[in-house]
This record gives sequence, C-alpha cells and structure tokens, in this order.
Amino acid sequence: MADLDGTPVGVFHVRAHSGRQSISDWLLARLGLDDDFASVRLPKDKRLDFASDLLPFLHIRQDDIDRFVVRPPERHTERLAALTLLLNLSNPRLERLAGTITDLNNDIVRRRRQHKQIRDFLAASDTTNLETLAADLSRLRDQEKQADDLVRRMTDEASAATRFAEHLRLQVEQADHRRHRARDGEDWAARRHREAVDKVTALDRSLDRLSAVENASPEDREQLALLYGSCPACETALADRVVPPGHCSLCTLPLPGSAQVREKARLDHARDAARATLEQAERDLAATRAAYDLAQQRWDHARAELDRRTTLVVTPFLDAVTAATAEREALRARLETLQRLHVPHQRLADDLADLISEEHRLQQLRTEYADLAATLHDPVDVRRQLDSLFGGIVHAFGLPWATGRARLDPHTWTPLVDEQDFEQRGGGSRTAVSVAYSLTLLVYALENPQHFRLPTLLILDSPQKNFGRNDHDQRLAARMYSWTVDYFAARRGLGGRHDDAQLIIIDNNIPTTHHRGFDKLVTFRDDGFIRDLDNPHGAPVTAEPPSLELHDNPAPVV
Repeated sequence: MADLDGTPVGVFHVRAHSGRQSISDWLLARLGLDDDFASVRLPKDKRLDFASDLLPFLHIRQDDIDRFVVRPPERHTERLAALTLLLNLSNPRLERLAGTITDLNNDIVRRRRQHKQIRDFLAASDTTNLETLAADLSRLRDQEKQADDLVRRMTDEASAATRFAEHLRLQVEQADHRRHRARDGEDWAARRHREAVDKVTALDRSLDRLSAVENASPEDREQLALLYGSCPACETALADRVVPPGHCSLCTLPLPGSAQVREKARLDHARDAARATLEQAERDLAATRAAYDLAQQRWDHARAELDRRTTLVVTPFLDAVTAATAEREALRARLETLQRLHVPHQRLADDLADLISEEHRLQQLRTEYADLAATLHDPVDVRRQLDSLFGGIVHAFGLPWATGRARLDPHTWTPLVDEQDFEQRGGGSRTAVSVAYSLTLLVYALENPQHFRLPTLLILDSPQKNFGRNDHDQRLAARMYSWTVDYFAARRGLGGRHDDAQLIIIDNNIPTTHHRGFDKLVTFRDDGFIRDLDNPHGAPVTAEPPSLELHDNPAPVV
C-alpha cells in the first residue's frame, strides 16, 4: 500500500493472520471503525471486516444489484450489525455488553434446563422424591431422639440398680490407678536398664580395643599419652565418660601407645561401676515388674468382685440397653442413607440460589444495556428520517405500476415498496429499488454526518440492469438520472462532505439528456475493453504505474 505520492505505507495481508494487520484492519482503522467492527460478536466466532461487511454498502455490483439489498439474506446478521454501528445505534461498549449478556443468558438457560432435568428425575421416584425424603428424615430424626432418650434412661436405671456396689467401683478405680502408676515405674526401670547395658557394652568394646593394642607387635602399637582423671581446665571428672575405643578420655582424639596400663585401669574401673549400675537396674526392673503384676492382680480381683456382685442385677438392664442401642444404630444407618439421597437436592438448592444470583446479575446488565442504549440515537427517529428520504427518492423515480409508498422494514432495515419485500418485485423494479436504497444511505450520510459514519463513496454497477427498451423503463431510467443529477447539482459548492463525496456509475446507456451532469472517467469499446488501451491484457506501456486518483470532486462520475 502506498499513498498518493507513491510513498510506501506498508505491506498488509489480504487475509487475517494472527498478530499481523490485514488490509481490512488497516482500512477500518483509517475510517475509525476498527474497534467498532471488532466488538461485534458473530456466530461461529466470526468478525466483521471491510471487504465483506463495509464494501457492499459502497460498491453495488452488477451481479448483485437486482438479487439482494447490500448482502444476501443469509448474511442478514452481519449486514444489520454493520448498519447499526454505522448509524450510531450501537457502539463497542454496547456490543461487548450485549455479548456478555448473551453468554450469561445462554449459560442460565442451559443450567435452568439441566436443573429441571435433574429435579424431574429425582421427583419421579418415591425413593428420591424431595417431599418423601423430607418426611422420612423428619420421622427418623424423631425416632432417633426417642431411641437416645431410651438408651439414656435405661443406662441411668442400670446405674441406680447397682448403686449398692459403689464402694466396689471405687476400689476398681483405685486399683486401676495403682496399676497405671506401677506400669509407669516399670517403664522407667526398663529405660535405666537399657542405658546401663549400653554403657557396659561400650566399655567392653573399649577394653577389647585396648587389648588389641597391647597384643600387637611393638612397631604396630599406638603410642598412648598420659591419662587425665579430670579436666585440667575445669577439674571435671573424666573417669565416668565413655569415649570410642582407642581414643583419649580428655580430648577424645586417637591415643598414642604409651599409657595403655593406666587407660586399661581406668576402663576397668569404669566398667565395674557400670556393671554395678546395671545390676541395680536389673533389681529395680524386677521389683517394678513384680509391683505391676501385683497391681494388675488386685485390679482384676476388684473388677471380678464388682462383676460378681452386680451381674444378677445388671443383666436385665444390659439386655434392654443392648437392644435399644442396636435399634438406635439401625436408625442412624437409615438416616445416613437418606441424608446421602438428600445431597443431590441440597446441591440443586445451592445451584438454584446461584442461578437466582446470576439472573439478578443478568437483569442488572440488561438495565445497564438499556441505560447505555438510551444515550445513543433513537432508532425510531433514525428510521423515520430514512423512511422520508427513501420515500422521496422512490416517489421521484416513479416506479411503474407502483403507488410510491415506500419505507424501511423496522426489523430488517430493508426496503418495502407498496408493502412488498425486495424479492417480491420484478427484475427491473428490484434494480431501481436497490439504487434508491443505496442513494438513500449516501444522502443520509451526507446530510447527517454526526449520525451516520458510512463513507461517502458509492459505486453503482449497471443501475439499468433488467430495464427494457420500452417507454416505461426508459422513462424510469431518465427519472433516476434526473433525480441524481439534480440532487448533486443543487449542492455543488456547499463544501464539507458534499465536496468530498464520490458517486461512480458504470452504465453504457446513460440518457443523453443527462450526460452533462457527469464527468466521464473511462469508456469501453464494443468488445468490452477500455478504449485507447492497445493491449488490455498486457503490462502498461507508460513508465508510470497506473493509479486511481481519489480527488475531491462533488459531481457524480461515470
């Protein structure tokens, strides 16, 4: 793409590529419509673009001029979305809000449908019916409370019946307390015994190591240093400290081989003391075990005596308490089953509460949408102005066998003439209606630039398509061209958008009486090629590349 003086503007893709600007995006940005068109949500995640959705308003092709209005019927959604934006009846914020509303509404409808299906499924069975479940749960909870009361009452009665043996219960509790204290004493003695065994084992290993040094040949012996009985710094006794075999009792480093005798004497003395401690630990462990065994026997005896004295009294109550407890547990099991069946209903209730919240949010968004839409142009007023313009142009055209009553359909914004849709009219008449509709949009854009952002360029290809050579059709063509010439001639020199507008008509049979109203751009030979072009299929013979000059010419051109 280059500007008018040939300066390159940029290279753009014809088709959209991710992360790269297309020619459509560039053109829409130049027109200030890129954000507007990008905000529209279309089916199948499509988007409006220049070539498909804006250009058809500006270029009425020969093949399409009598087939449809701007876009085919199956592209009604895209045509109406683009027209709504161009007429300032919507804006990007409103379009994005509409997309959010659509998504939220679709989600609510889907969830409502799913909610109904699950609710109907649960209600279809007595097992999962909400009312039946609620009644059963209420009944079982009452029965569970009664069972609890029965177990508690019978337990209290059993306790009252055995109150005469309260002193035996106290003896059992005291015996149990003494049994636990004896167990704690036994555990303490066992720990001391293990510590004493570990110390004797360590000293035995140290003596074995020292014996290995003494029995070795002189050259293989380690040189032992003098033994200290206490630390020379703090005078703390070192005799009871166990160090690894062959290590100094002071610094714990490996010993040289010069003091084996004194070290052996120290280790022997320490081992004797450790064995004495071990023997005492063994006696203590035996004593605590005997004490625990005695406490266990006394507890067993006290408990047996309590059982003997109370069995005859408690047995009738015990059977009843057992039966009542079993009944209560059975009720609780049935309650748990029903509560699991009630979980889907609770989830439905939670989902319904969430749905109600989402519906409230949807209502808020719709209110916001309505408030925002109220700040834009009133569609009724816009359509009234377009109806007036379109009706005036159709009346000026004087369609044969028509009353001239013309307006736009309030829903589709397509032309209605004598209350007939575009497709219901004849071929030549459809062409005239299509021309009148496109001229209506161009005129509205020229006269209401603040309301309509349609570019003021219109190309009409074959506006007499399907016109016959009869007097009716020829007079219709003359009236069409007469209105067009008169409109632009009356506004020549007004300035503004009228001076910038371009109307290009491609027609081989413009009535001779209206030739003066047009600037001729190109003409075609009888064989369909442009005159004065020697080689229509070859490269240009001039040094300069051909270009289309977009000059400011208020007059229509052909």
